[in-house]
Amino acid sequence: MAQSNKPILITGAGGGVGSVSKIIVDLLRKQNLPVRALVRRDDDRAQALRELGAEVVIGDLTQLPDVHRAVNGCGRVYFSITVASKYLEATLNTIAVAKYYNVEVFVNMSQMTVSKMNINQTSLSSQVNAHWLGEQALEWSGVPFVNLRPTIFMENPHLYHWAKSAVAEHNELRIPFGSGRIPPIAAYDVARVAAVILVNPAAHMGKSYNLTGPKVVDMNEMANAFSAALGRKIRYVPLDWDEWKATTLKEYISKDGWDQHTADHLENLAHLIQKGTVEVTPNVELLTGSPGMDYEEWVKQHAKEFNKSD
Repeated sequence: MAQSNKPILITGAGGGVGSVSKIIVDLLRKQNLPVRALVRRDDDRAQALRELGAEVVIGDLTQLPDVHRAVNGCGRVYFSITVASKYLEATLNTIAVAKYYNVEVFVNMSQMTVSKMNINQTSLSSQVNAHWLGEQALEWSGVPFVNLRPTIFMENPHLYHWAKSAVAEHNELRIPFGSGRIPPIAAYDVARVAAVILVNPAAHMGKSYNLTGPKVVDMNEMANAFSAALGRKIRYVPLDWDEWKATTLKEYISKDGWDQHTADHLENLAHLIQKGTVEVTPNVELLTGSPGMDYEEWVKQHAKEFNKSD
């Protein structure tokens, strides 16, 4: 399936640190492909997308008129939004409008836990359940689709936003993951996969890809990766679950304005990581031709943010 002249719609393009959507826009524009980027606000991030050469649409995927403006005229759609209580509503709106305009492919950002779910086995996380239902709706709709199911991102708040201060100030990785083992993935690698599929989706239609980093690590190994990347000893300090909920989680709910839906999802994610049941998949390398980034390399790229400011 050759690339048409119609723009590729990228939703969630106004995201912050590690925004997969923003990286996809950059990768597609470097190939001189037409891109339409949907953002919630016309701010500095929207302007940065314009400077990449993308057409920017301001809108809310829970509002059907906005979805029509975003999808109409686009040939291919990449769908992703942040964790939100109205996630399923936004998903269904976008699928319905994509069907109405006969889009060529709908590349859906899902979640790896979905691969273990069925009608009799769901999740404690309302967000993950919404991902599963979204996948079901895509299949029922008849819209050509590809599901991307990444494991935990290296940019996840647990590993990035919440970890920075303790690593920088105390040389400690303080997270409530116990002895869990995970193969975290870099947002850049998920974006590379998405871009490959959006450019040439024919071989991927109807498939779901579990995406991981190249190596499973426990928390001590993760701390060792910080040590190697930063050039100083970082040790893992497993946080007591109740203490973490009463301090870190509560603080950031208040500080960042997160709702209970988001807090519950992050709490359930931590529970899953403690169990450490995710294994490495080869899909990043198979789909892109090169292996994904390991954790040490990712820390090196973000070293400034994990170092104590003068």
